[in-house]
Amino acid sequence: MILALALCLSAAAMLAWLTFSLAIYALPVAAGALFGWLAYSSGSGLLGASVVALVSGAFVYAVGHVAIERSRSPAVRLGILILYITPAALAGYGVVHGLAGSLVPNATWQTVFSMFGSAVVAASAWARMTAFAPPGGPGGAREASLAPR
Repeated sequence: MILALALCLSAAAMLAWLTFSLAIYALPVAAGALFGWLAYSSGSGLLGASVVALVSGAFVYAVGHVAIERSRSPAVRLGILILYITPAALAGYGVVHGLAGSLVPNATWQTVFSMFGSAVVAASAWARMTAFAPPGGPGGAREASLAPR
C-alpha cells in the first residue's frame, strides 16, 4: 500500500514536471495539429499531413522566439507572450482538472485547484518564454556598449 502511494505521488510529480517543461510548446503543437488536420482533410494523406504538421509547428515555434528576441516594444512582447501562454494555461487547467477529478469529489474544489494549476503553469511558461528575450531589447547589453558617448 505504501509502495503504491509512493508510486502515485512520484507519477504525479513527474506529470507536473512534464507539464511545466512542455508548457511553452502548447501553441506550436496546437498550430501543427490544426494545419496537419487541414492538410489531411484536403487529401494530402497521412504522410503529407504529418510533414505539414511538423513543419508548421516548428515554424510557429521559431517565429515566436525570433519575434520575442527581436522586438523592441514591450507591448509587442506582451502580446506574443499572451499568445503563447494562453494555450499553456488551458493545457495546465486540463491536466490539473484531470488529476483533481480523480482525487477531489467536490466539483467546486476541482475547479479551484484547476484554476490554481492553470495559473502556475502559465507563470512557468511566462518564465521560460521571457528567458529567451534579452534584457535591454534586441542585442541586450551589446547595444549599450555600441551607443555613442
